[in-house]
Amino acid sequence: MKTEHHRWHSPALGKAMDILVFGHGGAKLLVFPTSMGTFTEWADRRMHEVLRDHIEQGWIQMFCVDQVNSESWNADTIHPGHRAWRHLQYDAYLEHEVAPFMDRVNSNPYVIATGASLGAYQAAVYGMRHPHLVQRIIGMSGLYDIKRLTGGYSDENVYRSNPMDFIPNEQDPAFAFRVIVDIASKALSPAINDPTTAVLALDQLHHLLRKVGIRKLDAGLLRDRDGRLRLVYRTPDWEDFVELALTEIRHFGASSVQVARRLRALLVDLIVVLPPERHAALRSELRQLQRAVARAFEDPEDRARAERSDSQGIGGHERHDASALSTE
Repeated sequence: MKTEHHRWHSPALGKAMDILVFGHGGAKLLVFPTSMGTFTEWADRRMHEVLRDHIEQGWIQMFCVDQVNSESWNADTIHPGHRAWRHLQYDAYLEHEVAPFMDRVNSNPYVIATGASLGAYQAAVYGMRHPHLVQRIIGMSGLYDIKRLTGGYSDENVYRSNPMDFIPNEQDPAFAFRVIVDIASKALSPAINDPTTAVLALDQLHHLLRKVGIRKLDAGLLRDRDGRLRLVYRTPDWEDFVELALTEIRHFGASSVQVARRLRALLVDLIVVLPPERHAALRSELRQLQRAVARAFEDPEDRARAERSDSQGIGGHERHDASALSTE
């Protein structure tokens, strides 16, 4: 297996940075380490051996980058605004130094950003900030609302670093949902089988649905000054957002106790907190979840366990279970 170690002084970061490259061609897999990991983490964990067939066949080429978390999100003694500023310098390093380097090494235009833990956040925020540079994001057990690390503090730099803030304001309001659902669906694939990541993705979808559910959504109608209808255009309604957020995850995850319980807790909470006009789509989704769980679990005890609401997936069922809410 072709292996290369590259190191240069980064103008964006003002320090030397390392990259470990495995393979000779194929789709470019940009690998971010975990919170305390380094560019050697995936090699130390023998991930290049796990992916040996894919690498040696020329299907993927791994680019393992280093991180500056100790100078940004992990630097608890530094003001959150400065931590976000340092992260944006790291983002500039990736965009203006790592991406051109990868293109020089490998002309394949397809880039997959991946990582676990804080590395999943790094992969997601880089891909979402630069969709022209990243075609796919694979996040594993990630935290995607960075304000959880800032104590809720936000300024312009935190906003630009937090996909849960900047994505809902993009021109395509469904984009954030599609990206997060994509992460959850891949986590639930037989090859990965990581329901915990799917539950974490549902946490973010729950947050987004709460935000969308209290808004007056665009009806897709444009009128002139006299009130005459001039243009009808396609825009997602509430039912579209609910279907986009939940249908695929229910389809792939209903056989997981964690995912079924988290889905139920999400639906129950939204029915409780959102206005009545939002309930029909949620109750429909709840009925479909109940049928999917019934099909997936033949054992009555397992079925009863999967039918409980649990905002943690598995961590203690909710006091207000879905059974207390009518699905009619």
